[in-house]
Amino acid sequence: MKKRNILGQSLMEVVLALGLITLIMVTVVAAASISITNSSFSKNQTFSTRLSETTLEWLRGERDNSWDDFSQRAESLTWCLPELNWDTANSRNCNSEEYISDTFLKREVDFSLVDQSTIEVTVRIYWIDAGGYHEINSSTYLTNWH
Repeated sequence: MKKRNILGQSLMEVVLALGLITLIMVTVVAAASISITNSSFSKNQTFSTRLSETTLEWLRGERDNSWDDFSQRAESLTWCLPELNWDTANSRNCNSEEYISDTFLKREVDFSLVDQSTIEVTVRIYWIDAGGYHEINSSTYLTNWH
């Protein structure tokens, strides 16, 4: 009779050990998955911030080249800029296929005319991933200082 009891007890220990190992493995996999998601979001956020700053610098250069051309473009209020080039830009919100080259990010610029010599510029870089919709905004005022 003692052999049966030992066998039953050993089987129970194996089942509990397997359950515990399974629980630990599920926890490790979940933690790794969350870590990868957070890392990916952080990378996209940093890259988007850099793109936003680059866009603002490009817009400053465009303002410096010709205030008249720049202020005329600002009258359209919203521009989709897949590239930093007015030739490929569209004076509207980005459509579903207008991504920044080699990315899944979209770039829009909103202009707001403050007065004849001041324009508020907001650059919006956004993307959609498994975590949902994400957006980075940068704003500044550009003036006709020449």
